[in-house]
Amino acid sequence: MNVSSTRQYLCIQLQLWNELQEKMHNVSLISLSTTSLKVDEKTYRICSAICHHGESLHHGHYTSLIKKSNLWFRCNDLTSNKERWPRGGKDIYLLILEKQN
Repeated sequence: MNVSSTRQYLCIQLQLWNELQEKMHNVSLISLSTTSLKVDEKTYRICSAICHHGESLHHGHYTSLIKKSNLWFRCNDLTSNKERWPRGGKDIYLLILEKQN
């Protein structure tokens, strides 16, 4: 992947579905750092992630992970609960990174 220019926020969409629009279960973010990432010579931190729970593109449920004061919270419709960053990140569909000064 090449990134030629970046702004304050960078969104990375992960390919979770195959050509039949079925969820691929071998996707894993084992080595993804939640502290900082270097992109286009700039330092970013993950501030949010959108997760998909379900078996296909057309069926399932979306939740979000939000980082606030170095704690992660899962937001699910009307509730929000403190949670650890998911090991392997297998349900993460979209990463939102914020540029650090």
